[in-house]
Amino acid sequence: MADGEDDQAGIAISLVQKIPYDYEKMYRCGWTCQGRTFVSGIPPRYPYQVLYDGRGVCGEKSSLLALLLKEFGFGVVLLEF
Repeated sequence: MADGEDDQAGIAISLVQKIPYDYEKMYRCGWTCQGRTFVSGIPPRYPYQVLYDGRGVCGEKSSLLALLLKEFGFGVVLLEF
């Protein structure tokens, strides 16, 4: 178990970063490399699905990390531009 809040945050960040990127979904969904614009009807997976599948795209992994950090008591904000 992590001793401090910084350790908990570091472990959560490391865990999510080690989840492989789902390139197959990225290409199926119609993401573009330059704009990263979602143009398909395939919705993002829930955080538990990302953990179960062991892979995810950037938005899904960001949501998972936000959920983990929120559960640890951190203030969390996701920005999309």
